[in-house]
Amino acid sequence: MDDSGSINTTSQNQAGAVHKTNFWNKNPDTGNTYVYDLFGLKPPKDEGLAFGQSMPGIMNPYLANDAQPFNHFDSDKQWFAADGVMSS
Repeated sequence: MDDSGSINTTSQNQAGAVHKTNFWNKNPDTGNTYVYDLFGLKPPKDEGLAFGQSMPGIMNPYLANDAQPFNHFDSDKQWFAADGVMSS
């Protein structure tokens, strides 16, 4: 949650209203998605690059904000991590 009280529930774009990321869009230069070109991975929308971590809105973007468990605890840093979950 930021200082204004907003939270990030989805990384998906909302047609005509909200543009958050082009992470899953097709790169016109390669024909692949940008996430594939950058990382060689094909995660579903609203899911991070590692550990299967999902955004709260994964089941119903912009309509639901379902709590998601943290699937990864980084023992070196002593914190839970959501590696690769888009935050824009």
